[in-house]
Amino acid sequence: PPPTPPPLKVAVGVYFPAVGGMRSTHLPDAQRGTLTALSRVPLNLLVVAVALGRERLGTAGALRCAAAALAAAAMLAYSLSRHASPSKGKKV
Repeated sequence: PPPTPPPLKVAVGVYFPAVGGMRSTHLPDAQRGTLTALSRVPLNLLVVAVALGRERLGTAGALRCAAAALAAAAMLAYSLSRHASPSKGKKV
């Protein structure tokens, strides 16, 4: 296999600690595992659906599904950030 490009290593190296920090800040310890597992269910369903329909979708269709999922996630994140209450007087 070809070597992993350095920008990907940097992105992954920044992503996982950032997400871990946000989880510890926003999710209660007692429910963190359950909420994290439940949030993965829709993604897993999408992955299975695209994998099973790959021949019919083709590469372009699979990439369109990924782009649509990313756009939906961005819109939901924006919506949640607009409705989140500021914590300790700080802007969200």
